[in-house]
Amino acid sequence: MAFLRDSIKAGKSHDTLENEGSISETAQTAETLQPTVQPSPSTKPKPTKKRKMDATARDTLMEEAIKVMTSKVEDKADDAEDFFARHVAMSLRRLPLNAREHAKLEIQQVLLKFCVVED
Repeated sequence: MAFLRDSIKAGKSHDTLENEGSISETAQTAETLQPTVQPSPSTKPKPTKKRKMDATARDTLMEEAIKVMTSKVEDKADDAEDFFARHVAMSLRRLPLNAREHAKLEIQQVLLKFCVVED
């Protein structure tokens, strides 16, 4: 421990009653001695680059959006064929893949027979 005694030197001591104004000075020096915490480069949020849309593309996009919003949607009531088609679709979904494809083929063939007969 003798090597520590050689490197340590006694500093000047201050009496607190003698220097009343030194309190603010020591507070200022304590503030300057405190390390400031700065974020490391890896934790800094990187600014994102946003591409600006040119005016013509933005205008056409807005026009299309307005057309979609203002267009009237046909409120067609479901009829018996719609309900039957949904029922067939639900039944097809329950079948295994191979059987489902065969059933779809036969349904299309039956419909084709009736389409040919009507013509």
